[in-house]
Amino acid sequence: MPIGEPPTWPSTRRLIGAVGTGRVGGAAGRENVRSGVRSAVGAMGGARRAAQLSTAGSQTAGRFASFLSGVATGGIASAAREFGIAEFLDRSADVFLLRLADALAPTGALTEDAVARDAMDDTLLELFDQMAVPTGGVLALDRMTPALMADALLRYVTNYIYTRVINALTAHIHAKSNGIIPRMREIEKAARHYIEDAVRLDIDTTAFFGAQGALFAARWDAGEGQRVIDRLFEESYGVVQAGLRHGDRGAA
Repeated sequence: MPIGEPPTWPSTRRLIGAVGTGRVGGAAGRENVRSGVRSAVGAMGGARRAAQLSTAGSQTAGRFASFLSGVATGGIASAAREFGIAEFLDRSADVFLLRLADALAPTGALTEDAVARDAMDDTLLELFDQMAVPTGGVLALDRMTPALMADALLRYVTNYIYTRVINALTAHIHAKSNGIIPRMREIEKAARHYIEDAVRLDIDTTAFFGAQGALFAARWDAGEGQRVIDRLFEESYGVVQAGLRHGDRGAA
């Protein structure tokens, strides 16, 4: 993208399209994807506008934070009752995960709703694996600490931004092409690495949830908590758009 050119979807398509068709590969290809992701957030209107348009993602994150706080203050059984899914506590981990996802990210008709749900599905799968829920049962979630809860919420924001950016990139590239993108998987992998690294390396959750996630150990205030979530989304989009300050994994 020429110096001084504002981020636009055509400039984003050029960066990503060169990788998708195989004209650019290797380290240069990965840098193209990173630049394309930054350009995509700019084309969405920048970090603030992208966050404002992430309504379903932000609301889902707020419900997730409330659930996590409920686990921290009263245990998984109490949190499950509050979200109307206590009857599934004795079922398999897969069934409980599905019902929890339904409660946190209800399926909607809009693409934005689907993005929020996909991100929540991914986040819960990662969290359940991390806490050994498939082998230890749902009560293993009682072992989560506030610090792990802050990490899980940041993981959700990361998954949401990745899913939204990839959906937008795919839609805009397909709109100008007549077939599939041969190297889309390579693009997706490089984009995920970049977004994960940008958010996880450059966002300090202490500013949002207190030291070691202390805010989760108190009763979640839905109003004030949602403002915290909204700010987290904007700052996360901001670091993705600005680029990494601390380096990244590099390999695609």
